[in-house]
Amino acid sequence: MGNINLTGSLIVGGIVLLALMYIHFRFMDTNNSQLINEFTQSEMTNIADVMDFDFSKIGYRVSSSTKICNVNSSSISFLADIDNNGSVDSVKYFTRDTGGKKYLVRRTTISSVKEFQVIINNFEITGYDSLNNSTFLSSNIKSLAVKVVTDNNAFRRDTTNNFGSYYERRYFVHN
Repeated sequence: MGNINLTGSLIVGGIVLLALMYIHFRFMDTNNSQLINEFTQSEMTNIADVMDFDFSKIGYRVSSSTKICNVNSSSISFLADIDNNGSVDSVKYFTRDTGGKKYLVRRTTISSVKEFQVIINNFEITGYDSLNNSTFLSSNIKSLAVKVVTDNNAFRRDTTNNFGSYYERRYFVHN
């Protein structure tokens, strides 16, 4: 009878140990997912802050009638006094595919040409005229809808759960 009790307690102990290990690994996976999600949201917040700063100044202190130089569904170049020094700066946002990854690139001419890029999934721009009709004719654009989608599965081997952020905002051109 003693061997049966010992065997039974080993089996029950093994099941309890496996259950505890499962709970531990599940907790670690959830913790890692939360960290990746937080990182992705923080990255999107930084992108949104820079875009808000630039896009809210489209046409700011620009005397020429051309405030938006070029626009299509995935790129835009516009004029604005970004650094508020009285001189007109050029700002360009566009996408670049490199090594199978899509980058959002920001290029400015504040004092010298400066460029930075960040990995994204999608970048979309839509121009609207005064009647709220979609247009890409620069002279008719009164507002712009900008959408950015990012994800971050760089640290995951199992990509069944996608971690990402979505940003959308409408900006109005300074007259």
